[in-house]
Amino acid sequence: MARMIPDISKEFDQKSHEGIIFDELNQLHEDYYVFHSFEIVTFKGNQVLESETDFVIFHPK
Repeated sequence: MARMIPDISKEFDQKSHEGIIFDELNQLHEDYYVFHSFEIVTFKGNQVLESETDFVIFHPK
């Protein structure tokens, strides 16, 4: 199983199908790291902008 970070899923909106994707990505080989609900903070001038990426997948190769 993949290394899910965090290792348990949050409550996803059923309309988004993120829960289904989480379960499928969790079936990847253990070499994979899957970050979910990954928060991103960027700066634009004097503004702090926050967003979220649903899934970021890493593999050592």
